Amino acid sequence: MNALAKRIKAKRRGSVFTPKDFADLGMGRSALDKALARLAQRGEIRRLAHGIYDKPRTSPTLGPLSPAPDDIATAIARRDGHVIGPTPARAANALGLTTQMPAKPTYLTDGTTRTLKIGGRDVAFRRAARRNLVGGSTPVGQVVQALRYLGRDGVDQDALDALRTRVPAAQRRRLRDVAKDVPAWMAPALESLAAADPAT
Repeated sequence: MNALAKRIKAKRRGSVFTPKDFADLGMGRSALDKALARLAQRGEIRRLAHGIYDKPRTSPTLGPLSPAPDDIATAIARRDGHVIGPTPARAANALGLTTQMPAKPTYLTDGTTRTLKIGGRDVAFRRAARRNLVGGSTPVGQVVQALRYLGRDGVDQDALDALRTRVPAAQRRRLRDVAKDVPAWMAPALESLAAADPAT
């Protein structure tokens, strides 16, 4: 089995990738494209769009499933060298702070505003200033965007308690590292979340 096939075999089901993810194999772009096309023809991977593939998850009843929007967006960001992060509403929904969920998966980016159709999904990117992408697509970035969604007046003790129960302590401790990079009103909330949990 060649290096590319081994690398793909080791990936989890649902992984989304582009040729750039295998640049370290030293195959050359043309050879890499042909090798990925052969793997797609054999059904080992699936071509979602030009230069974007996945190792599809499958359902016994539905067959191959669409990849998760987050996996698509992250692969595109890696390919293009961009920083991305969830929109405030998407982050707040993921952390259980709101039931509001945008109909179309949308991500903030330091790249261009655009909508791509990948694997049957519309994935939208909305340009944002780098100062509004603190933490990017990491759990830290998700908390920052969730607080941005709540706003200065919405970050109360109930919201902090909810985040403390939903974000693991190891991730919350990292919030202190970005406190200096967020708006002044948000920094105390990050410091509070990063602090050791009160004794129970």
